[in-house]
Amino acid sequence: MEALLGRFNQSANMGAADLGRLLAAAEEEAVRHRFNGTSCADVMTRPLIITLANAPLSDIAKLFRENSIKCVSVVDAEGRLLGLVLQADLLQPLIATGPVWRRGWKGSELRAADIMRPATATVPHDQPIGYLLHQFARQGVQVAPVIRSGQLVGILTRSDLMRLLF
Repeated sequence: MEALLGRFNQSANMGAADLGRLLAAAEEEAVRHRFNGTSCADVMTRPLIITLANAPLSDIAKLFRENSIKCVSVVDAEGRLLGLVLQADLLQPLIATGPVWRRGWKGSELRAADIMRPATATVPHDQPIGYLLHQFARQGVQVAPVIRSGQLVGILTRSDLMRLLF
Protein backbone atom coordinates (compact mmCIF):
# COMPACT_ATOMS: atom_id res chain seq x y z
CA MET A 1 0.00 0.00 0.00
CA GLU A 2 2.83 2.37 0.86
CA ALA A 3 4.43 1.72 -2.53
CA LEU A 4 1.17 2.49 -4.32
CA LEU A 5 0.71 5.70 -2.38
CA GLY A 6 4.26 6.70 -3.26
CA ARG A 7 3.72 5.89 -6.93
CA PHE A 8 0.88 8.40 -7.05
CA ASN A 9 2.65 10.94 -4.81
CA GLN A 10 0.00 10.50 -2.14
CA SER A 11 0.08 10.03 1.60
CA ALA A 12 -2.48 8.60 4.00
CA ASN A 13 -3.62 9.68 7.42
CA MET A 14 -3.78 6.01 8.32
CA GLY A 15 -1.36 3.11 8.25
CA ALA A 16 -0.88 0.85 5.26
CA ALA A 17 -2.69 -2.02 7.04
CA ASP A 18 -5.74 0.14 7.72
CA LEU A 19 -5.74 1.35 4.13
CA GLY A 20 -5.51 -2.26 2.93
CA ARG A 21 -8.57 -3.23 5.00
CA LEU A 22 -10.44 -0.22 3.63
CA LEU A 23 -9.63 -1.19 0.03
CA ALA A 24 -10.63 -4.82 0.64
CA ALA A 25 -13.97 -3.66 2.06
CA ALA A 26 -14.48 -1.38 -0.94
CA GLU A 27 -13.73 -4.29 -3.27
CA GLU A 28 -16.32 -6.50 -1.53
CA GLU A 29 -18.90 -3.72 -1.78
CA ALA A 30 -18.15 -3.32 -5.51
CA VAL A 31 -18.74 -7.07 -6.05
CA ARG A 32 -22.07 -6.83 -4.21
CA HIS A 33 -23.16 -3.95 -6.43
CA ARG A 34 -21.96 -5.66 -9.62
CA PHE A 35 -24.22 -8.65 -9.00
CA ASN A 36 -26.96 -6.71 -7.22
CA GLY A 37 -29.77 -7.97 -9.46
CA THR A 38 -28.65 -11.61 -9.31
CA SER A 39 -30.02 -13.76 -6.51
CA CYS A 40 -28.89 -17.15 -5.24
CA ALA A 41 -31.95 -18.70 -6.90
CA ASP A 42 -30.75 -17.37 -10.28
CA VAL A 43 -27.43 -19.21 -10.02
CA MET A 44 -28.16 -22.35 -7.97
CA THR A 45 -27.89 -25.88 -9.32
CA ARG A 46 -31.16 -27.67 -10.02
CA PRO A 47 -32.53 -30.32 -10.08
CA LEU A 48 -31.52 -31.44 -6.61
CA ILE A 49 -29.91 -34.77 -5.87
CA ILE A 50 -31.28 -35.71 -2.46
CA THR A 51 -31.51 -38.67 -0.13
CA LEU A 52 -33.23 -39.50 3.13
CA ALA A 53 -31.40 -39.85 6.44
CA ASN A 54 -31.88 -43.63 6.52
CA ALA A 55 -30.38 -44.22 3.04
CA PRO A 56 -27.53 -46.76 3.08
CA LEU A 57 -24.02 -45.74 1.96
CA SER A 58 -24.33 -47.91 -1.15
CA ASP A 59 -27.28 -45.78 -2.35
CA ILE A 60 -25.34 -42.57 -1.72
CA ALA A 61 -22.30 -43.93 -3.58
CA LYS A 62 -24.57 -44.74 -6.52
CA LEU A 63 -25.83 -41.12 -6.58
CA PHE A 64 -22.24 -39.86 -6.79
CA ARG A 65 -21.41 -42.37 -9.55
CA GLU A 66 -24.45 -41.57 -11.68
CA ASN A 67 -24.40 -37.77 -11.34
CA SER A 68 -21.70 -35.18 -11.69
CA ILE A 69 -22.19 -33.70 -8.21
CA LYS A 70 -20.13 -32.45 -5.32
CA CYS A 71 -22.59 -33.30 -2.56
CA VAL A 72 -25.82 -35.09 -1.76
CA SER A 73 -28.37 -33.25 0.34
CA VAL A 74 -29.98 -35.21 3.16
CA VAL A 75 -33.62 -34.22 3.77
CA ASP A 76 -36.52 -35.38 5.90
CA ALA A 77 -39.83 -36.62 4.49
CA GLU A 78 -41.10 -33.02 4.17
CA GLY A 79 -38.05 -31.86 2.19
CA ARG A 80 -36.39 -29.96 5.06
CA LEU A 81 -32.62 -30.02 4.94
CA LEU A 82 -30.95 -32.16 7.60
CA GLY A 83 -27.36 -32.16 6.36
CA LEU A 84 -24.96 -32.75 3.47
CA VAL A 85 -22.80 -35.66 2.38
CA LEU A 86 -19.66 -34.73 0.45
CA GLN A 87 -17.60 -37.33 -1.39
CA ALA A 88 -14.97 -37.21 1.35
CA ASP A 89 -17.66 -38.02 3.93
CA LEU A 90 -18.52 -41.16 2.02
CA LEU A 91 -14.89 -42.31 2.01
CA GLN A 92 -14.23 -41.58 5.68
CA PRO A 93 -15.77 -44.82 7.04
CA LEU A 94 -13.60 -46.84 4.64
CA ILE A 95 -10.46 -44.99 5.67
CA ALA A 96 -11.25 -45.33 9.37
CA THR A 97 -11.90 -49.08 9.26
CA GLY A 98 -9.26 -50.15 6.77
CA PRO A 99 -9.86 -52.63 3.95
CA VAL A 100 -13.49 -53.57 3.43
CA TRP A 101 -12.61 -57.24 3.64
CA ARG A 102 -11.48 -56.77 7.27
CA ARG A 103 -13.51 -59.08 9.43
CA GLY A 104 -16.33 -57.44 11.35
CA TRP A 105 -16.59 -54.31 9.15
CA LYS A 106 -20.03 -52.79 9.55
CA GLY A 107 -19.89 -50.17 6.78
CA SER A 108 -22.89 -51.67 5.04
CA GLU A 109 -24.96 -50.78 8.10
CA LEU A 110 -24.06 -47.07 7.99
CA ARG A 111 -26.71 -44.61 6.81
CA ALA A 112 -26.66 -41.04 5.52
CA ALA A 113 -27.44 -39.71 9.00
CA ASP A 114 -24.27 -41.41 10.32
CA ILE A 115 -21.89 -39.61 7.96
CA MET A 116 -23.63 -36.36 6.99
CA ARG A 117 -22.27 -33.01 8.08
CA PRO A 118 -24.46 -30.17 9.30
CA ALA A 119 -25.57 -27.72 6.63
CA THR A 120 -24.45 -24.55 8.39
CA ALA A 121 -23.93 -22.29 5.37
CA THR A 122 -27.51 -22.14 4.10
CA VAL A 123 -28.63 -19.08 2.17
CA PRO A 124 -32.08 -17.69 1.37
CA HIS A 125 -33.15 -18.06 -2.26
CA ASP A 126 -33.57 -14.30 -2.68
CA GLN A 127 -30.22 -13.27 -1.19
CA PRO A 128 -28.08 -11.28 -3.65
CA ILE A 129 -25.24 -13.46 -4.88
CA GLY A 130 -22.65 -10.77 -4.13
CA TYR A 131 -23.01 -11.40 -0.40
CA LEU A 132 -22.16 -15.06 -0.89
CA LEU A 133 -18.99 -14.53 -2.92
CA HIS A 134 -17.01 -13.57 0.18
CA GLN A 135 -18.01 -16.78 1.98
CA PHE A 136 -16.84 -18.92 -0.91
CA ALA A 137 -13.64 -16.98 -1.57
CA ARG A 138 -12.36 -16.32 1.93
CA GLN A 139 -14.15 -18.62 4.32
CA GLY A 140 -13.60 -21.88 2.47
CA VAL A 141 -17.27 -22.66 1.85
CA GLN A 142 -17.60 -25.43 -0.75
CA VAL A 143 -21.37 -25.70 -1.09
CA ALA A 144 -24.28 -23.63 0.17
CA PRO A 145 -27.80 -25.06 0.30
CA VAL A 146 -30.44 -22.60 -0.92
CA ILE A 147 -33.58 -22.42 1.22
CA ARG A 148 -37.05 -20.98 0.53
CA SER A 149 -39.73 -21.08 3.24
CA GLY A 150 -37.76 -23.69 5.17
CA GLN A 151 -37.48 -26.00 2.15
CA LEU A 152 -34.34 -26.91 0.23
CA VAL A 153 -34.72 -25.57 -3.33
CA GLY A 154 -31.17 -25.74 -4.73
CA ILE A 155 -27.45 -25.94 -4.09
CA LEU A 156 -24.78 -23.36 -4.84
CA THR A 157 -21.26 -24.62 -5.54
CA ARG A 158 -17.98 -22.96 -6.45
CA SER A 159 -18.60 -24.12 -10.02
CA ASP A 160 -21.89 -22.21 -10.10
CA LEU A 161 -20.12 -19.04 -8.98
CA MET A 162 -17.29 -19.48 -11.49
CA ARG A 163 -19.84 -19.91 -14.26
CA LEU A 164 -21.44 -16.61 -13.19
CA LEU A 165 -18.10 -14.78 -13.01
CA PHE A 166 -16.87 -16.00 -16.38
